[in-house]
Amino acid sequence: MAGSHSKANGPDMVQGIAIADLEDGGKLVGHCGDEQVLLVRRGSEVFAVSATCTHYGGPLVDGLVAEDTVRCPWHHACFDLRTGEALRAPAFSPFACWSVEQRYCQVRRGNEKTRPMGPYTKREVERVQEVRRALIAKRGTARIMFE
Repeated sequence: MAGSHSKANGPDMVQGIAIADLEDGGKLVGHCGDEQVLLVRRGSEVFAVSATCTHYGGPLVDGLVAEDTVRCPWHHACFDLRTGEALRAPAFSPFACWSVEQRYCQVRRGNEKTRPMGPYTKREVERVQEVRRALIAKRGTARIMFE
């Protein structure tokens, strides 16, 4: 394999990031310890996968995301974002995936406690004054937390 991109760059997923930093269709590279992790947001889903291609270490953040796949920008190897499976040559080895789960915390409106955050309408979300979202990732698991 050619040069590996193992230097820990980007936000520390263990410390968390604002979910607003990852817009729908967006990609973001961070790290969990020494491992580079690529986050891909597709609608309400967030995928956490290896940031580099298993073929020659290409930066997948620069790759094309189509449906539930990402293609390496260097040689067009294709990977499944859900399973990590290498779907098309030249890559044959899968990449690492972290499971992503949503975790709900309490939301406050002014000084009043409200129900735990759930599927709010757009209007309800606009009325909530203090909504913070953070993505926390640990090796093997990534969780989206809503506070």
